[in-house]
Amino acid sequence: MKLELPRRRTASRTIGCDASLAWHILSDYSAWPEWFPLVTRATQLARETNFALVDVELAPFPGRRVSIECLHAPNARVLAKSLIGQDPDFVLDWTIGLAPSGQTLVTVKCTWVHTPSNFTAAMGALDPEGWLNALATQVSSFAGDLAAGPADPSTILEIYETEDGLVCWYRGNKYEMKAVS
Repeated sequence: MKLELPRRRTASRTIGCDASLAWHILSDYSAWPEWFPLVTRATQLARETNFALVDVELAPFPGRRVSIECLHAPNARVLAKSLIGQDPDFVLDWTIGLAPSGQTLVTVKCTWVHTPSNFTAAMGALDPEGWLNALATQVSSFAGDLAAGPADPSTILEIYETEDGLVCWYRGNKYEMKAVS
């Protein structure tokens, strides 16, 4: 009897941040190795408004570079897929939605389109729950509380980007910054 391993994994998590921060972290492809355990190296080769081309090295395939195209919709989605003919052939689909109390619901779906040459190692690295935990940790390094300000009272200045502009906490006072031109 042949054992069939799953080719798709999905997980969701509510993260304590604004959707724009989650999207910014997910679409900062060069910084993926800092927090995303699946990626050990990343080089952004090109970027347009809603598209990027990135070379990555994945943890289960040390030394092998994979070219991926990334489509992103601000504050809503990041879709990364390997280019045709790449091994492994995969799709990572991150969706970002609103959750109660100003939080963000992030869902990640990973699909292996074709069985990679080292499928067993690849399946061991497919840990969407772990990826979401890593994302939440990365978010916490950026975000104080937008409504209450920085968690550390000794912080003099903290700036948050929102859909309506910038919010600044300076010496315990909150300011909204609007573009003048």
